[in-house]
Amino acid sequence: AREAFKDFQLLMEIFPNSRYNVDARQRMVSLRKNLAMNEIHVARYYIKRHAYVAAADRAVYVIENFQQTPAVPFALKIMEAAYKKMAMNDLAADASRVFEMNYADGIPNTEFSEVKDTTVAEDVWDFIGLDED
Repeated sequence: AREAFKDFQLLMEIFPNSRYNVDARQRMVSLRKNLAMNEIHVARYYIKRHAYVAAADRAVYVIENFQQTPAVPFALKIMEAAYKKMAMNDLAADASRVFEMNYADGIPNTEFSEVKDTTVAEDVWDFIGLDED
């Protein structure tokens, strides 16, 4: 996806008047959203594995690099959860405050609004109890 994004970007730079630029721009927007949501899925995996620093880092990466994507509210919630688990209450409160200021009505309706906290594989994994000691 990153390579495709770079290729579309290169196409637009080399051929600024190409008839394919409109399509390339739309594809770049879609790729950017998908890259951002991939980071969210990885961060959720880290939360599940109790790797809270890694989860928070992924969420911060989304905030810094993927503004104006549907992944941002998810990243704020992940940051809040990870910081709470690490007893970093000030940072958790900051993430919560930013979420409430920007998404007072909850996560906006997008194609990613129905994203579950777990995948089917994780649900089966939990049902079987493979993480239990």
